[in-house]
Amino acid sequence: MKRRFATVDVFTDRVFGGNPLAIVLDAEGLSSATMQAIAKEFNYSETTFVLPPADPANTANVRIFNPVMEMPFAGHPNVGTGFWLARQGEAFGRPLGDRLVFEELAGLVPITAIHHDGNVVGADVTAPKRLMRGETIPVDAIAACLGLDHGDIVTAFPPLARGLHVYVWDPDAATTGLDIHCRMFAPLDGIAEDPATGSANAALAALIASTRPPGDLVLRIAQGDAMGRPSRLRATVDPAGTVTIGGTCVVIAEGHLSID
Repeated sequence: MKRRFATVDVFTDRVFGGNPLAIVLDAEGLSSATMQAIAKEFNYSETTFVLPPADPANTANVRIFNPVMEMPFAGHPNVGTGFWLARQGEAFGRPLGDRLVFEELAGLVPITAIHHDGNVVGADVTAPKRLMRGETIPVDAIAACLGLDHGDIVTAFPPLARGLHVYVWDPDAATTGLDIHCRMFAPLDGIAEDPATGSANAALAALIASTRPPGDLVLRIAQGDAMGRPSRLRATVDPAGTVTIGGTCVVIAEGHLSID
């Protein structure tokens, strides 16, 4: 059976930038093991599988796999998949507008298409949950992973587990148009370094917002430059703590998988 797929670069406005994503359409009937094998075959940081929604009020059921495991939620897969479906203008025989809702393990994920000159060029994704603080990792362990000294790491915020997301503020933000430069390492997920990480930056934005008086926060974020895949993300946090992460995308390839 031939199953459609597309690959897109996410959080960029040019080919070979941003974070690559594979999107498998016609995913009905695929087992979880087969989905995992397909994700490993693409070997991107994530691959999505688009299935009919359980509730017809929603757009689709979307499952997300990295090379070694299924994920309940991730940022760049939702941005890229939302961009692709909104660009097609239909899903499962139904027309789509600018507002989409994906069913995922983490819950319902609202998505809004981004337009430029009448064309869909990207998507904004609202995180399905608000900030939750996890375990604290010893600073010495983090410094050893990054090849830094203990004193090089600012400990105002506790780091997150599993992946290691590190950032610095841009001292020339008024000139560069960027607030933060970051890098993400997730070797336990089969990802040595990720060029653009929507979920980690959404969590970072929520964490920064939690240290400030209530109000709207907007962060312009750069990632992937050290890898030669420059990525640009925009994170917003409203006074209620709701986080949105988004950016533009470009299509790289379309084709078919010959997989039953």
